[in-house]
Amino acid sequence: MTQHRDDADSLADLLAAYDTWWEQEDQPSQAEWTAEGMELCRAILQLDPENITYRTNYAKLLLDVGREEKMRHLNHQKARVLFDEVLQIDAANAYAHYHLGWLDCFDHAWKTAIAHFQQALSSRGLTVQTRIRSFANMALAYSRLGNDRKANEYFER
Repeated sequence: MTQHRDDADSLADLLAAYDTWWEQEDQPSQAEWTAEGMELCRAILQLDPENITYRTNYAKLLLDVGREEKMRHLNHQKARVLFDEVLQIDAANAYAHYHLGWLDCFDHAWKTAIAHFQQALSSRGLTVQTRIRSFANMALAYSRLGNDRKANEYFER
């Protein structure tokens, strides 16, 4: 019973630390800020592994890190695993589908990218900006597949 209470206190402390971290986004060292956020997300997920919000945020941070090709590839793989885990918890999660679609575009997996963007767009949870990006990426994917009619259809949305 004591361990459970300690975990609850630790989780509350971590969530408070995350909120404080988020408010410091405009700090001079973006790399340090991002690394701290990734560490907080990892720690939160150890105590609350089903938490979609922090799993998604961790994956987004991974996508933002790494300019070198090797580092970017590794982070994309880690992010893909996290977004897949989000979909195991919430199969209709619009942001997980959107980001998996983006990763598929990056990997030139055009058909699966389209499927993920369609799933994301069928949900009501996307911001206007993310919906626009989804349409643009679907236009790109259809264009790469040689379907100019469908590409124009999504481009004009």
